[in-house]
Amino acid sequence: GRDAPPAHPRVDRALRRVLRQKIALGLFEHPYVEADAATAAFDTADDRTLARRAAAEAVVVLTNNGVLPLGEAPGTIAVIGPAADDVRLTQGDYHYPAHVEIVFGPMGADGLPEGGGAFSPGPYYPDTVTPLAALIEWYGADHVVHERGCGLLGDDTTGFPAAVSATRSADVAIVMDGGQSGLVPPATVGEARDAADLALTGVQSRLIADVTAT
Repeated sequence: GRDAPPAHPRVDRALRRVLRQKIALGLFEHPYVEADAATAAFDTADDRTLARRAAAEAVVVLTNNGVLPLGEAPGTIAVIGPAADDVRLTQGDYHYPAHVEIVFGPMGADGLPEGGGAFSPGPYYPDTVTPLAALIEWYGADHVVHERGCGLLGDDTTGFPAAVSATRSADVAIVMDGGQSGLVPPATVGEARDAADLALTGVQSRLIADVTAT
C-alpha cells in the first residue's frame, strides 16, 4: 500500500482548532444556512443608519469658497463625469455584481450580465440611488443637466465639448469622476486590481481641467 503522508504537527493543530469551532457552532449537524433568516441580520434599518453616518463622516472638503452647502435653490446644476449616474460604480469589489463578473463579464445597466443567461431575471444590484438621481429628486429635473464627458478608461474626449457647454450654462458644476471597484478588468481598483499610482484613470483629469477652466 501507499506510505502514510508525513506528519505536519502545526497543520494538524490548526485544523483541530477549525474543526473545534465548527463543532461548537453545530455546522456539521446543520451545514446549510436558513436563507429566509438572512434578512433579519443584513440590511437592517440600523445597518443603513450606520452606513449613512459613515459615508457622511468620510467626506473630506479640501477647499470651500462659499459654494457649499448648495442650499435650497442653487439655480442650474451641471452634473458632469462618468461616476454621476452609474449604479455599478457604487458597488464594491465584494458585492454580488463584482463576483458575477468573474464568470460572465461586464454587467449591464440592469445589474445582469450583458449576455443575460443563467442569472436572468434580476436585477441583482441592491437598491441604489445614483448621485444624479438624488440631485434630480431633490432639485427637480428642470434644474439639473447631465453630461458624462468621458469614461473611466481610454482616451476618448468626444464628450468634453458637451460637458464644457453644460458647465458654462449652469450656476454650479458637480464633477463626479472615480473608478470601478471589482476583481477583473475593466475594474480599476479592488482585490488583485492594484494601481501603480493614485492618478485618475483615462482622461478624467483632463475633463476636470476643462470644466474648471470655465
